[in-house]
Parts: sequence; C-alpha cells; structure tokens
Amino acid sequence: MPLRPSILPFRIGTDIVQIQRIRDLIGREGGAKERLRTLSGDGIPGEENSPKKLNQFIQRIFTPWERNHFLSKFPIIAIFDNQLRPAARHLSGRFAAKEAVMKAFPGRALRLQDIEIRVAPGNGGRTGAPYAVILDKPTSSEIPAEHEGDSTEAIPEDVAASDVTASETDVDGQIVHISISHDGDYATAVCIAPEEPTPGDVGGEAAARGL
Repeated sequence: MPLRPSILPFRIGTDIVQIQRIRDLIGREGGAKERLRTLSGDGIPGEENSPKKLNQFIQRIFTPWERNHFLSKFPIIAIFDNQLRPAARHLSGRFAAKEAVMKAFPGRALRLQDIEIRVAPGNGGRTGAPYAVILDKPTSSEIPAEHEGDSTEAIPEDVAASDVTASETDVDGQIVHISISHDGDYATAVCIAPEEPTPGDVGGEAAARGL
C-alpha cells in the first residue's frame, strides 16, 4: 500500500539558543547604578558595562510592544545588578520562538520584527501559555539613524503595567502556536503551523501530492 499524505498537513519549526551567548551579547552584571551615573555625563562606561548592548539587541529583535513588556518585567537597573541571567533566559526563549516561527513559514521570508511573542492570560494569577502573532503590519527592524551607536540612548528604568496591557488589543495578525522550554544553558522553542498552499494549488491537490 502506498504511503498516504497527512490528512491535516503541518509544518514544524524549531530552534535552540545558548543562554550564555545572549548573556554575553547584552553585557555583564555589577554596578548598574554607577554605570547609569556615568551615562549621565560623569564619565564614559566601558562597552561591556553599558546598557547600549542590551538596547541594541532588543531594538533589533523586539517590536515596540515586546520592548515595553520586557522592560516592565526586567527594569534596567535590576538587569545589570543581579538579573542579567534571568533577562538573558527570557530573551533566549523569545529569540528561539521567533526563529522557530520563521522556519515553520519558509515561504513568507519573515523577519524577527514581523513576529510578536505574547502570553495568554492565565488563571489564578498564573502566567498563561505563550503564543506568536505574525503581524499584518510589521514594525521597522531598524534603529533610527540618530540613535545608531549612541550609548546614551534612553532605556526606561521601569515601564508601568498599564503601558503594556493597553496595547494588547491593538494588534492585527495571525496567531501561531508555539512552545518555549528552558533547560540548563539552553532555551528551545517549537512552532506548529498549517501547511500553506503553493500558487496553483486547488482543493486537496497539495495534500494529494504530499506537500
């Protein structure tokens, strides 16, 4: 008997990220208040000690909503005092999830800022499961020219929760199922997406061909 195609064809995207790699990209802990003081004009901090690296990283991979959500969860001073590892863990999971979504939709040529990772409301105060949204109107992936390479670019020390939740309904796009996991030094993510028809497919022709 010949092999039969899946009745409901799906594509799977997966990715794995080493948390230490992200941690090295965004900076190192220790003396956050002193570094922020030098940023105000009393001195110039070393590259490895500045929020500049973190800012550049989140500007390039996150949408504006995601940046606000991240900074509400990890205030900048806390990140560089004692929360660098948890922040890198969070960023690694989100980065892996976006890569997994891109792999599940190879025909769309998606970019990191075409995808937004959100969290469903939980029960009893618990955090719900993450999900992805492929945005109908992607945000810009570029840092404004006047801020490029500027170590004094402002990063809010804290973002009010209302600033994050207010925009949760102001997004248009396609919901995609994902799962994010962390184990030791690694973050992994999986995305399951329906197989999208190729140009010229009619009805079940794609499934019949095993696509």
